[in-house]
Amino acid sequence: MRKYIALGYDVHIESGAGAKAAYLDSAYAEAGAKICKSAADTLKNSAVALKVKPPAASELSAFPKNALLIC
Repeated sequence: MRKYIALGYDVHIESGAGAKAAYLDSAYAEAGAKICKSAADTLKNSAVALKVKPPAASELSAFPKNALLIC
């Protein structure tokens, strides 16, 4: 994530996304990421989305048109 920020990209992370791996929102924020309240807020205006698991069918409508999804 720090590399993307160093390259000038805006990084948005859904609040609690790293909790199961013991990564706190505060650590992401300190590294320069913006913490978003929901998946929809995280994806809003995104050109690229990185996900650990493929999205459920119900999540697909939240992705902006022509966004690149990497799972």
